[in-house]
Amino acid sequence: MIRLPGIEPAQLKQIDAQSTQIQDLVERTLTWALTDPDAIKRFQHRHSYAEGVEGEYFIGRQSIEPDPSQKGQFFVECECCLTRNDSLGLPAIYHRYTVIVAWTPTTQTGVAVFAREQERESQLARLGYQLVRTFDLASLPRGADLTEQTLSLVLARWSEILECLQSAAMEAVEDGSGSGELDNDFFPSRLAMTGEYYIDLIAGDNPTNVMVMLHFLEHPFMAGQTDVDYLGYDLSLDLTAHPMTYELWGSSAI
Repeated sequence: MIRLPGIEPAQLKQIDAQSTQIQDLVERTLTWALTDPDAIKRFQHRHSYAEGVEGEYFIGRQSIEPDPSQKGQFFVECECCLTRNDSLGLPAIYHRYTVIVAWTPTTQTGVAVFAREQERESQLARLGYQLVRTFDLASLPRGADLTEQTLSLVLARWSEILECLQSAAMEAVEDGSGSGELDNDFFPSRLAMTGEYYIDLIAGDNPTNVMVMLHFLEHPFMAGQTDVDYLGYDLSLDLTAHPMTYELWGSSAI
């Protein structure tokens, strides 16, 4: 569980002892969203409860933080993962929902809502962006059109390129083009993403700029998965600008 500052150990222990009641509230909210006709229209734009999903789910990641506006109340955020059987008959995540419970331990009462129904930022959808795999040019897939002249510029400014790509990765997701939808109704969903990314390709025959394809990873949705590609993003880097600049082009499913 992600625990944010401001929670005393005794408070956390008390809330943990009430986890069954909190989970019951989460389940009632999830059941309502999947069975009530009005709720289905609001929360299931692309998915149907009848498409091989029989109501089995598990609670994955969780976070807890104090409610800054009401003393003694806490926000417990739960990732609810509906499952269905994959081609091998094994359970796989079919759909993710984020339910936030405003919980008061002293009265053992709370109110549950979906994250997308609240203005407050979802803690589970906050991403820590990190480059993986491609740290140097030796491990970098290069396009056939990458000229020696352009390559020499890339080599000379490699550390700046990595800094620029970090900024580009953050903007590509956080500026709204990454949807920000927290219950996976739309693609891309920050809830599905890990924040990790790598350079899939660097190409270009123009000595002043290069095209870069970034691949973002997602959380595994079935057993045995690691480093699952989720989102591709194209951008260009101006190798002559000081400081270096980038231009975002667009995203695509992988």
